Parts: sequence; C-alpha cells; structure tokens
Amino acid sequence: MLILMPLRTLDIINTLRPNVSGAKALFKQIFGFSDSHVSLQPTLCSHSSDINVTKTTCLYNSLHKLFKILIRKAIYCPRAKLLNKHITINSTESDSSSYEHTPLLDQQNLCCSKRQVVSFIWAACKSIVPRELLGSPSNQRILRKNISRFIRLRIYEKFSVHQSMFKLKISNFSFISDNHSLCNSSTKQNISTRWIYWLFTCLVVPLLQANFYITDSENGRLEVFFYEKSLWEKLMKQSISSLKEHCYSLLDVNGVKKIINKREFGFSRVRFRPKENGIRPLANLRSSSKLSRKDSKDFKAVNVVLRDLHAALKDLQLRKPEKLGSSVFSYNDVHRNFRKFLSRVKSGLDALPCVYMVVADVQKAYDSIDHDKLLRVMKDVITDDHLLHQTHQFVMSNGYMQVCQYVNLSRQFRSHIHTRSSHSVLVNQGRCTRAMKDRLHFNLEQHLKYNVLHIDKGFYLQTVGIAQGSILSSLLCSFYLGHMESTKLVPFLDKVTETGIDSMLLRFIDDFIFISTSKKQAHAFFSRLERGFFEYNCHMNKDKFALSFDVEKISPQSNRLYIDENGNNFLRWSGLFINCVTLEVQADYTRYLDGHLSSTLTVCWEGNPVRKFREKLCDYMRPKCHPIFYDSNINSAAVVRLNIHQAFLICAMKFHCYVCDLSDICSLDSAAYMGIICNSLRFMYMLMKKRMYSLDVDTDSRPILKVKKREVEWLGLTAYVQVLKRKQSRYTELLYLLESKLKLLDVVRFLPGLKFAADKSNSLVLWKIKY
Repeated sequence: MLILMPLRTLDIINTLRPNVSGAKALFKQIFGFSDSHVSLQPTLCSHSSDINVTKTTCLYNSLHKLFKILIRKAIYCPRAKLLNKHITINSTESDSSSYEHTPLLDQQNLCCSKRQVVSFIWAACKSIVPRELLGSPSNQRILRKNISRFIRLRIYEKFSVHQSMFKLKISNFSFISDNHSLCNSSTKQNISTRWIYWLFTCLVVPLLQANFYITDSENGRLEVFFYEKSLWEKLMKQSISSLKEHCYSLLDVNGVKKIINKREFGFSRVRFRPKENGIRPLANLRSSSKLSRKDSKDFKAVNVVLRDLHAALKDLQLRKPEKLGSSVFSYNDVHRNFRKFLSRVKSGLDALPCVYMVVADVQKAYDSIDHDKLLRVMKDVITDDHLLHQTHQFVMSNGYMQVCQYVNLSRQFRSHIHTRSSHSVLVNQGRCTRAMKDRLHFNLEQHLKYNVLHIDKGFYLQTVGIAQGSILSSLLCSFYLGHMESTKLVPFLDKVTETGIDSMLLRFIDDFIFISTSKKQAHAFFSRLERGFFEYNCHMNKDKFALSFDVEKISPQSNRLYIDENGNNFLRWSGLFINCVTLEVQADYTRYLDGHLSSTLTVCWEGNPVRKFREKLCDYMRPKCHPIFYDSNINSAAVVRLNIHQAFLICAMKFHCYVCDLSDICSLDSAAYMGIICNSLRFMYMLMKKRMYSLDVDTDSRPILKVKKREVEWLGLTAYVQVLKRKQSRYTELLYLLESKLKLLDVVRFLPGLKFAADKSNSLVLWKIKY
C-alpha cells in the first residue's frame, strides 16, 4: 500500500467546506482581495457579495460555484488510487517489503520517470479541477504540456508565469466568456493569469511535494529526480541503519544540549542524495539552528563560525605547503608541476623517455578519516595565532556586479587572490581580528568529534569521518593525506628510488597520480597503495586503480584506462586525459557518455534570449580554455589544435541542445544564431591568450601558445558544421552561413595540423555523446 502525505500547502482546501463561505475563502486566496493593487471584486461583479448565487450568472458567482465543486472534488480525490495507477515500479521490485533489501547499487534506478510523474499530476488535476476551469480540450493539451515543462526543469532553471500561460487561449476558458460584459480583455487576462498561477503554485507543486521526494543526484548532473515518498522513506531508513553501524551514533535531546550549549554553532540538518552505489548524506552547515520552537536560543551556522578557521588554513596552505604533501588545488598547480617534470625528464634528450603511470582514488576519503589522528595532525599545522583582515569581496561576472561577500583573510592570502583573480575586487575594511590558536583548535575539535546531525526526527553524532558540506572538508582531507604521504608514502618511495630515476606525485584532494621513469618504482608505488595505510584508516578504491603498464593484480577493464580506436592509451585523472606514452594532456569527455548532454544545461527563457544565449555559450567554453591544453611545452601542435576542435565540438552540441529547449518558447533567426557562434569563436581565442599570458609561473617555464586566430576560427566553424549537419533539417540556412564563412578562411591547405584536429576518427569518443 502506497502511503500518501497530506497536501501541506493546501491546508486551506483541507479545512474548507464546499459551501458559500468556503468558496469565498478560496476566491480570496486566488485573486487576493486583500491586495488593493489587484482587487478584482468590483470588476468581476456589480452585485453585492451577499446576493443569492443561484439567481445570477455573473462571473463572480460563476467562479464561486466552480470553486465549491473544486473543494468537494479535492476532499474526495482518490489520490492513492491515481498514484498506484500512474507510478509503477519494475516488476522485480513490485513488492514494497522487498525495498529494504534492494541492493544499494540499484537504488538510483528506482526513481520515477518524469513521464509517469506528469501522468499522475495531470490525472490528479483533472480529478480535482472542474472541466470549465481547465478549458477546452486544446487548452488542456497545452496546459498539460506546460505542466510537463515545469516537471522537467533542471536544477537552477526558473519557471515564470509567462511559461505557465504559454499558448493558452483565454477564449478557450468557458468560465471567462464574452457573456460577462463587465470583463474587458485586460481583466480576463488578469483573471486567467491568477488562476493558472494558483493552479501551479497551490495544486501542482503541493501534489509533487506530498507524493515525491525530489532531489538531484551525484551522477545525474543538473537533472532532477523524483522518488515516490513511501519508497524513499524505506531507502532512507536503510541508509540510516547502515550509517549507524559504521559512523553514526544516536543522541537524545539531553545529549544534544550538553554538546551545543558550550559552543557558538549548533547542529546541521541532513538530506540524502542518490549516487551510483547508494545514498550519500549531505549536511547543511550553512544554516542556523534551533533545538525547538520553545527554545529562544538560536545557534549560528557551522560554516559561519568556522570562517576564521578556514581563513587560517588557507593562509597555512601558502605558508606551509610541505604540510599538504603532493596536493594540487587547481589546473594551474597541475600545469606547473607537469611542465617542471617534463622539463627535467626531457633535459638533454631528443624525445621523452618511457614513463609509467599509476592513478588511484581513496575509498570514502571523507567518511573514513580518523578524528583523533586528524586532530594530532592539525596540532602540528596550527601552531600560532592568525591575524585576519576583514574584507569585502566584489565579484564581476558578465559585466555585472553579482556577488558582494564578506570574508576574513590573512594579508598573505589576500595578496595571493589579487594576483590570481582578474574579475574580483577585495576591499579592506581597515579592521582586523586575531584568531587565537586555542580557539581555532577548540572549534576544530568541536566540529570533528561533536558534529551533531539532525536526520528525519532524530539526532546523531558522527563518530568517523568529516562532514561533506563543511567549508573545511577539502583542506582537512588534504592536510590529513599530506601527513600520511610524508610519514608513510614518501619514505617508502625513497627506499625504492634508484639513481637516474625521476618521478612526480600529484593528488587532487584524494585522487592520486604517480608518473615515473622506472617501471619498478611505479609498480612499488601501486603495491604500497594497494596495501593501504591502516594507521590512517586509509584504503584505496580497488575499482578506481589504473596503470599504464601490465600488472597481474589489476583489472585491465578499469574505466580509468581508456583506449581509443587508434590504439592510444590514456589514463583518466581529475577531468584530464593523459596520454600514457607522450604525457600529452587532453580533456576527459567520457563523463558525458552516461546520459543526454541536455542534462548539463541551464536554459534561461526570460529577458533577452540572444544575450543570455551568447553568455551561456561563452560559459561552456570557459573551463576548456586552460593553458594546460594549449601549452606547446606539453602538447604537440596537432594535439593543441585537437583540443581546440574538441572544445568547440562539445560547445556545438550544447548549442543544439540549448536551441531545442529554447524553441519551446521562442526561436531566433539564423543571423542571430550566427552572431552568437562567431562571438564564441572570438571569446575562445581571447580567453586562451589571456590565461596563457597571465599564468603565474616561473620565467623558465612560461607557457607557449602557437595558434593563430584564423586557426581557432577555422577549427570552431568546422566543429559547428560537423555537429549541426547531423541535425541539418533544423539548420539549413545556418549551415549555409557557416560554410560560406569557412570557405573565406581557407587555411587548412596551408596548415596540415588542422586536418588532424578536424578528422572525426581522432574524436570518436565525442561522437558517442547523445545530443
């Protein structure tokens, strides 16, 4: 039996009776008599409000009659029956008692399809709302389509009143007919808009909230997923039970009070997020908390209180980099280390010597950190008080001042931000505070050992690991694993290192890559990681090992080893494709293979669509404009151009997905699309140059850009033509414009490297992406 939750935001309907007073109350909620700006009663009816409704056919009284029917239908709506009919689970999981034993790996597949959700919502609306209020059959089809668009929204997308009314014809609503002579066209538009707005906000949304757990997913990108409420509750209970066995312990209210009353911050509420092999708990550490409604004390948000500690750790990141081991925090750091390593191993040689690579990932890195061990590590890191300057940060984006954020920074880290950020301004407020060492350690200990979590209706204490959602998590993990490296891993590597061997170890939080000119050393590194580090409760994920050489114990089918159709081997590491032979670096696009590319978009329908589209297309190019892909010190001329072409290929695919979504509301002409594309070509080249020349590196390792503007334009236009030709029925005129501009460039016969880049056989992984 499926369990139905009450419509919490429809309390007014649940408490109303299908009579005159009930209809009046609902009428007031929809049309807002209390709002003098939109008071509609005088225009709806010239009769007094107490007239006998059975003796008049005015709009005011017609609506009252329909609202009485709506209230009655809402009371008797068979929502449980409708939910059972329209929301179906796979036959293998049809027995609700079996959900508790569903393997975690399969839980993400138990969400409802959006088609089923739309079907249920529409059936419920038809069951509750009188036919006159839904309009003619054609209006109903349009309304259902608009509801479908609403349900299919991705994260960060907005749904306006204009979209809810899109293509609906007022004349097809029988309750607003020409018989009501007192209603002019403006009044009719106002009435219909308010009615549809109420339908979405006070019926569709509450139905969704009452019957589904709506969430994002770790592997679903920007898509939204719907889980039937009773099923989700069973999955959540199973997850909580598993967490209680490993890292959570139950607390009573007195235990919670004892902990939080001696500190500034309180507890955090937890939501669960599906992932590939289970459900991940995510704590909201950004909100304040109160133990009960009766309790007058408000506790500060965890991340607010930890702000000074975070600033101190960022300062130590710069002043004591040795404490972080091989940690890298950006592609700038990766680029710098790669460039130095290549310079060393190529020194005096005509070609790169044979290299051996290992990539590995820590299993449940955040969840397995030992609290006592981490506190001992941080005692050795935080050894002094920290002087923090109160600062306002103003961030410019797309020509607008979008963010004004208060931060506490050390003087050294503030200077570091000034040198690396060209689109923000830090304004010193002239005030500074001293973060005392003892206070920093106290807050850290409270955060680690006494992290109180509110889950469902209970309180829990996290006994192992650090909270995901904390502003400190990535830094604490980096210091922790950095200490493990310096005490265990580096001494081991020193023992197996031979004369003439060169190597490089990098780690993005918990993701390792090791490159060595010695196969013996690389194999020893792999063997040491495979054994784990029991003192640190640190073990590697066996499924995420990948090596560039043969080892009996490692499966050659690891998804982190990719072999293209030309037989080239690549290791996937932190969003990069690293060639196992040449160490050339490409972007990893395999992460797009699991779903449709449209799941990565955020479409904006409001405002100026041309300007918004232009900005979005540039945003798609931005992550792929890093110097690591275009530096001729790292990549050959052919691979540099291949990277440019592939960046434009993925951008062109997103262009098509965006056009398809945008066309539901509006469509642009080919000239407008051409202008948007040409702007992305210019943007790519300018941003490549800007980042290449502004990179903060040593003088002897300055990146080199050997690509001309015309080459970038040719590669971009070719990419758009290749992608859009697969959808050419939609882009006949646009393709003509693109090909005409491409002929004017005519540079390919002079630069053979471009032919290699544009050859589809060198980008086959991208052509497998669904768009």
